[in-house]
Amino acid sequence: MATRQRASTCDDSYSSSLHRLPHGTARSKLSLGADQASSQLQEMHDQAISRRTKLRLEADAAREEQEKRSMELRCRQERSKQEHELEEKAAKHKLGVAAMQKEQERKLADEEHAQAMRYAQQEASIELERERARHDEELRRQKESAELEASRLGQVMSAEQVKWAALKDLGVDLTQYLCALAVAKPDQHFKIDTGAAPPSVHLELPPVRSRAT
Repeated sequence: MATRQRASTCDDSYSSSLHRLPHGTARSKLSLGADQASSQLQEMHDQAISRRTKLRLEADAAREEQEKRSMELRCRQERSKQEHELEEKAAKHKLGVAAMQKEQERKLADEEHAQAMRYAQQEASIELERERARHDEELRRQKESAELEASRLGQVMSAEQVKWAALKDLGVDLTQYLCALAVAKPDQHFKIDTGAAPPSVHLELPPVRSRAT
């Protein structure tokens, strides 16, 4: 717009100069001035076009640079977001793995404890069976011993009864006999011989029991 105004101003100056100058050689000078003015106008026009082109290119370059920076920023933000998401996933995965490991360790500990309890119960059951077997064997032996003792006592009583019956058949008073058996035996015995030889006394002492060491 400024270039057009300047070109219009130049045309008006050229026309006014043309009317004031005389004919002849002056016209040749005016023609030369017009050519120079036209060249200057063309140069100014070209310079204006060049400046507009340069400004447009600079604007395009600035816009492209801004778009490039915006794209780089969006890329960095997207990359940062993706990295953050990956870190969150990695952290969750790590926590999940740790939780699974803890759960496996707990299950293993529970299984080991249960196995130990089963083993202890088996051992206790085996020991109880052994104790019951020993007790049954002891009862069997005691019963067998009692039966043998009862049989022996029965045999002794039978032999005593046979002996008492025989003594009774011989006319022995069993009451006096039993009372005589119940009398305590003497600890010492004295025997006095009154034969042809001078009397002598025989003393019989009970055997001396050895002291327990």
